[in-house]
Amino acid sequence: MGAAVLADDGGRVINPSHHERGLVAAWLGNAVGTFVDVGAGDPIRGNQTYHLELNGWKGLLIEPSVELAKALETTRKSPVVPVACAGPGAPDTLQLWLLGWEARSHLFPGDQPSGMIRVAARTLDDILAEAGITSFDFLSVDVGGTEADVLSGFTASRFKPRLILVDDRVNFGRSRRLLRAHGYVPVRRTGHNAWFVPRRLARIALADRMTLAWHYGPARLTRRLMRRVMV
Repeated sequence: MGAAVLADDGGRVINPSHHERGLVAAWLGNAVGTFVDVGAGDPIRGNQTYHLELNGWKGLLIEPSVELAKALETTRKSPVVPVACAGPGAPDTLQLWLLGWEARSHLFPGDQPSGMIRVAARTLDDILAEAGITSFDFLSVDVGGTEADVLSGFTASRFKPRLILVDDRVNFGRSRRLLRAHGYVPVRRTGHNAWFVPRRLARIALADRMTLAWHYGPARLTRRLMRRVMV
């Protein structure tokens, strides 16, 4: 495969999920592949891998919420693993907040959880080994704030996904360092998701460079200072 040219969205943050999924599908191309969806959530609405499954892809859906895992098993073809992804050294079970059907270990401002549940927890490496997956094409990680913990238990350089999408709202610096250690670099941002590809394939369009610099570079500090002044 040649170098990745991630084309131009004018540097804008792309919020509509269907637009983002279209960009993901375009990047991955027409060939059928394998995905891993960590924090799969709703089987269809806003889901990062449903459109791939409709086009013949196979994969693994990882979702700790009991209700969402049941919905995934009913609606989707891919196998569902009803556990939480954790980092190395984490306990075998974790307590998660319940927000509707969602189960999360991190709360954002304004969240009002209805209770807590305890779920089994394993590293992503262990889950993939148990599923017999040795390599795959696309990884989506959206677990409501503990993405870095998930990535700390994942050896990207072993499984070599062509594209990794990571929710960037919490502790993104650590997520980026973990992936960089395995040869992955950020090349685009859509919605709240950072796109990572292997360094050897990365060629970044100017508009994407500007967006990445604004959200993850020195401009981020300028933005923070401006917010403080405006408060």
